[in-house]
Amino acid sequence: MSRRGENIYKRKDGRWEGRYKKGFAPDGRTMFGYCYGKTYREVKEKLHTFNAPMGNAQAQSKQIKKRFGLYCDEWLVSCKNRVKLSTVITYQTALENHIKPFFGGYLPGNITTKAVDGFTDYMINSKGLSAKTVKDYLVVLKSVLKYVARVQGVLFNVEINMPKQTQEEMRVLSVEEQNKLILYLLTDMDNYKFGTLFALMTGLRIGEVCALRCGDISLKEKTVTVRETMRRVKNLDGGTKTKIIFTKPKTNTSARVVPLTKAAFELCREHMNRSNPRAFLLTGSEE
Repeated sequence: MSRRGENIYKRKDGRWEGRYKKGFAPDGRTMFGYCYGKTYREVKEKLHTFNAPMGNAQAQSKQIKKRFGLYCDEWLVSCKNRVKLSTVITYQTALENHIKPFFGGYLPGNITTKAVDGFTDYMINSKGLSAKTVKDYLVVLKSVLKYVARVQGVLFNVEINMPKQTQEEMRVLSVEEQNKLILYLLTDMDNYKFGTLFALMTGLRIGEVCALRCGDISLKEKTVTVRETMRRVKNLDGGTKTKIIFTKPKTNTSARVVPLTKAAFELCREHMNRSNPRAFLLTGSEE
């Protein structure tokens, strides 16, 4: 019979035997090792040496048996105070639609380089996603794996091989095409045409144009101040499927003051609501 809680037994051959936890199998099972000695004290000293590196082995054993999908949820919660809401929603979409359906049932130790390569192949060749999109998903997957390694205190020997992206040449409008487009936009002007033409004349992103208020346009200084951007995102609070949010521009340098060309100045002077600086540039109202 063993001493209570020590896993040390006296064998029939007269020797003492001790059992210790030496690690975990990929499926989460605890792996045991054994040591032997002529006396109880000798085996106890050996067990102390073997058990020291394990630290909180019992806690790690419980954690590693959790499925990868649960770690995905934990990681997403940890992101909410570090990144923008729109980024959280992007992460959630990648996890719920692609990563968790593929890896959610895995134990973390079973996610291998081969399994990740299989995920990449499936996303590109079966689901028809672009290499750029799949690369974004792999970045999220890599971040979750790092999170698992950190909370468990273990390392996973998983190599994330990014798919090759083909750089396509950007198609830009010729001067003739631009003139045709401008002529079309100036005919029977409405909010949509006004927004498209304003973006063309200033180089602003469509989300930045949608977020502009009349007070951001200075006809005196002939400038437009970019303060925020508008996005339609998935509604995590329920109710409607999507909602509109306003966030800071894409990068720190995106908050800027842009000079208005003569044509853009005349366009704003003619079409913007100058009586209400809180009104949106495109709609002329605060809604």
